[in-house]
Amino acid sequence: SMPSLRLVPGFALDLTCIDPDDGQPWDFDIEAKQITALEMVRREKPAMLIGSPMCTAWCTWQYLNAVKRPREVVAQELERARRHLKFVISIYREQMDGGRLFLHEHPAGATSWQEGMVVELMSAVGVDRVVADQCQYGLEVLVGQYLGCPIKKPTGFMSNAPGVLNSLRERCTGKLGRCSRRQGGEHATCSGKIAKDAQRYPLGLCKAILK
Repeated sequence: SMPSLRLVPGFALDLTCIDPDDGQPWDFDIEAKQITALEMVRREKPAMLIGSPMCTAWCTWQYLNAVKRPREVVAQELERARRHLKFVISIYREQMDGGRLFLHEHPAGATSWQEGMVVELMSAVGVDRVVADQCQYGLEVLVGQYLGCPIKKPTGFMSNAPGVLNSLRERCTGKLGRCSRRQGGEHATCSGKIAKDAQRYPLGLCKAILK
């Protein structure tokens, strides 16, 4: 949709996409899928690789609810999330070793930012992290009674691409729930269906990354 940038579209690997080799989704709980994805990265050598591993186990709501849930279930979910995180970080390192770029995205308040493997990667030369509020990039409620209301969604971005990070620093300066975007408005609470819809990047955020 942005041909003027002269960028070649890449591949997308997640549960909503099908691996044409076997007709199955890209489920990275399956080790074979991880191996296939890593081989694809090594073969195609994408200039930029964007990772957003599942964040449910790391989010603030999950942390607050954990005390009410069976401890063993919470532990299993966290271990699964750690496996996904370890996998994407291994691919980021492939990118760095090849002199290419990566961009990692997780909620700004996610506890994953304190994981040792993330802290270690962030300490690597050339890697940095910024925080952006997605309401400044056009994130808003798509359906329902709060249609059009901005969604703040503070988001952390880690990358070895300083130009990309410089495009992802916009913060909301509104007070008492008000949004500082041009259209104004009250921030909607990012939970339930609103949170699910907000997993998809708004066009403004995509443009900021691509430019």
